[in-house]
Parts: sequence; structure tokens; C-alpha cells
Amino acid sequence: MLVRLLLPPQSDASPSWDARAAPTGFSEPGWEPDGESTRHGRGGACRIRWGTGVAFFRPLRHGGLLGSLLRDRYVSVGRLCREIDAAIRLRAGGVCVPRPIVGRAERTGLFWKLGLVAEYLEGLPLDGALDAASYFVRRRYLAEAGRAVGRLHAAGFRHTDLHPGNLLVLTEGSESVAVLDLTNGRFGLRPGSSAALGSLVRCARWWQKHRKVMPDARDVLAFLRGYVDVVQALQEARACRHRLYRQGAVRLRRALLVRGRTSRS
Repeated sequence: MLVRLLLPPQSDASPSWDARAAPTGFSEPGWEPDGESTRHGRGGACRIRWGTGVAFFRPLRHGGLLGSLLRDRYVSVGRLCREIDAAIRLRAGGVCVPRPIVGRAERTGLFWKLGLVAEYLEGLPLDGALDAASYFVRRRYLAEAGRAVGRLHAAGFRHTDLHPGNLLVLTEGSESVAVLDLTNGRFGLRPGSSAALGSLVRCARWWQKHRKVMPDARDVLAFLRGYVDVVQALQEARACRHRLYRQGAVRLRRALLVRGRTSRS
């Protein structure tokens, strides 16, 4: 068996990460995480000790039909590389996602077992935070969640499993919201497109599926208010840029026409 460790670029690597601080056996075949289980991510995710602090380990698993057939087996390490790259790009674009520390790929026969170690963010999933919040705090959480998703879409990223459990309300000194579980996500999404709106609809349907209730209209409006704040600002910036381009093209065309008339005279 073979184990590969995939490190992000040093510019985005956690300064506290050190190979000597990794859990015993982390880079050896057959390593099993020893830590406190957590609901963030698919089955097997847990908090692990990393040197003097803690980190978050999440094994990558297939969802849907592939999940019942392949579970945690992959034919290559591409899925892990794409998730690390996506996290780095989104962080550079101002989206709050956990900083990737190291990816772990273990070869077992014809397949790979993949896992990602990232910084552990202290907080509550959005649904749990809303349950414990007062009326006005609840609105702030929802608006901030909308902004987080708006930044995600503004960066062009399509999250394939967007729901309140993957939106983490941070508890350390702020009410900002982090986006979790980027597995299977892709860049290329356009804000305001049918795909972006479909992602928001699926997020709302989570309440029907898991809470057996329809989202409250005021909750939806609070979320959309935060989302539109980000997306509308982006669209206005693009409109301004396009307007400048058009004005520049008109001025350039006029200048060429004037120059042409001068040269003919």
C-alpha cells in the first residue's frame, strides 16, 4: 500500500502545520483517525489532535448511488486535489472556508481512500444556531449566511450540497458564516443564473425534508437580503465596467474617424 500527502502551496498553508505535529501513523498505511466525531461533512468526520491544537479530518465519500456502490473508494486522487484547489481559490476571493492543511491519499488495491485535514472552525451549523437565537439575532445569522452564499456564487463556485448543515456560524468574536464541504463542487457558476437559483431552492427545501416545515417567509427574505447585497454589488460593478468599455469604444471609434478625415484632407 502507498500513502501520498498533498500539501497546499506554502502561501496558504497553515503556519502551525508541521509534519512532526501530525498524529502518530498519519503518513503510514492503515491509519485511522482518533478523535471526537462531528456532524460536519459526511460520515467519519472528526476533530483530531494536531500538535498542540486541533484540526478537522474528513474522509471523502461518494454520495447518491455511487455512495452505495463505491463508498470511500476513488480511482484517482483528482477529487482531493480539486477540493484543495477550490478552497485556496475561494479563500483568495474572500469566501470564508476552512484553510486546507494537508490531503491524505492511501492506495488500496485498484482504488484510493482520500481524506482532507483542514483547520477546525469553532461554531454551530446554521440550523442549530437559529434554534438557539433570539428573533433579531436570527435575522442577522440568516443575512450573514446569505452573504456567505452570495460570495460563493460571486466567485463562480457551484456547491453541490448546499444546506444549513454546511453553513457554519462562527462563534469566535464574530457572526460570520463559513461554507463547508466543497466536495464535487465546480467553478463556472454565474450569479443569478438558473443553476444559482436552483441551489438556493434546494437549500430551502432542506427545511421541508429534515424539519417537516416550510421555511418562514421572513427567514427567506432575511437570507435573500444578504445574498442580494453581495450579488447586486457585483452586477453593478460589472455594469459599470461594461459601460466604461462601451464609452471607450465609442471614443476610440470617433478618434479613428477624425484621424481618417484628417489624413484624407
